[in-house]
Amino acid sequence: MVIKPQLNQDNVLGIDHGVNNWLSCVSNVGTSLIVDGKHLKSMNRWYNKQISTIKENKSQGFWSNKLAAITEIRNRQIRDGINKAARIVINHCLKILLVKLYLVGIKVRKIK
Repeated sequence: MVIKPQLNQDNVLGIDHGVNNWLSCVSNVGTSLIVDGKHLKSMNRWYNKQISTIKENKSQGFWSNKLAAITEIRNRQIRDGINKAARIVINHCLKILLVKLYLVGIKVRKIK
């Protein structure tokens, strides 16, 4: 038997996306949450260093199995971090019976 929580239509959560503070969340019921992004930033930095070291003195389009393996490792780690952050935010929303999410800081470009 699945018990569905009774969500409050008036509760909202604003999410600001950054780098060091990857997700800064604040709600209208007085709760806040910050998801640290330094670990993902560090993983990406390690990846970029590895790629630049391997590609040093190679042609522009150089690619190898080692580069593919490093890229696959990084992609899995980033995907795992995103999934875990999403779970943290969803659990927080369920805890405060939240219905609406607002993302802040996204630049939308008009297409002419």
